[in-house]
Amino acid sequence: MSGEPRAVQVVAEVRDHLCGSGRWDGPDTQHPHDGLLAAIRGAGAERPLFAAAVALLMADPDLRVRTGAAACLREIGGDIPLRRVAEVVSGSPELFRGVRPAWRIEFSDLEQVAAR
Repeated sequence: MSGEPRAVQVVAEVRDHLCGSGRWDGPDTQHPHDGLLAAIRGAGAERPLFAAAVALLMADPDLRVRTGAAACLREIGGDIPLRRVAEVVSGSPELFRGVRPAWRIEFSDLEQVAAR
């Protein structure tokens, strides 16, 4: 992975974390997105890379990844254009409409999370 651009590495790291690697888990982590939120908040100059990764992973086929990405939208909302999230949701409605999150998050289905 060291020869890949950093943006590609961040996408892979975020996806791996949301799939259970625990890369950014801490003592207070209850759900995978908790660790990811901590990583985003501490990303400094790489924050835009994390925001882009979250936006991209909103369309991931793995429900755990979509759940984690959706749960982080509020944190990165100012870092990505909201139209990007709307495009992802409208482009693949079956990934969101009526789909219950993989774990407890703010809303009962992913479409509600992405719509805020």
